[in-house]
Amino acid sequence: MPFSFQQSSPGALRQGELLADLYVHRVAIPAMVANVGDDSPIESSHHPLVLVMHSDCDLLRDFEARQAAVETNTPLEAWGHKATAPHVLLLDVFREGDIRPRAPGSAWQRIVQNETERYHYLRFEPIAGEHAPASPLLLDFRKMVSVYTEDLYRAIDQQGVRRLGIIPPIYLQDVMHRCFGYMSRIGLPDE
Repeated sequence: MPFSFQQSSPGALRQGELLADLYVHRVAIPAMVANVGDDSPIESSHHPLVLVMHSDCDLLRDFEARQAAVETNTPLEAWGHKATAPHVLLLDVFREGDIRPRAPGSAWQRIVQNETERYHYLRFEPIAGEHAPASPLLLDFRKMVSVYTEDLYRAIDQQGVRRLGIIPPIYLQDVMHRCFGYMSRIGLPDE
């Protein structure tokens, strides 16, 4: 059944919020101590659509701590445990046309009916606004990315990342349950 996205609002990011035009940049070095002055290349990846997966309570507490740090001119570290989201967990979202060619026939039908645990198919009413998705979207639970919270808010403030809408709670509960159910599966060895 199609749903309508709730309107995004300024302030704290929300679980289930759809964001557009995220760029993730990383220095191409191993996860170890770096040499000072190392001129390692920066790799960038574009994520046209992402869905915020972090819980609302952590996002709200973190946002409030960041606001209080700015208002009182104190470092965020002074707020200690209240800044609970140093990173925001995001899930890549694909337009139907990006995935459909890779899933022929019955495989596609299983995806559309949300019978394939790796994917979640979202039918919704078109989102009002420029460049907003107008066709069904597909979540791929294997395609996650984490971004520094501060960097994400800065990109939103500078209008590089756009807030498109929020999945209503009744639909979001199903998405979250399916996503983290998929992520918590236990792999068994092939015999």
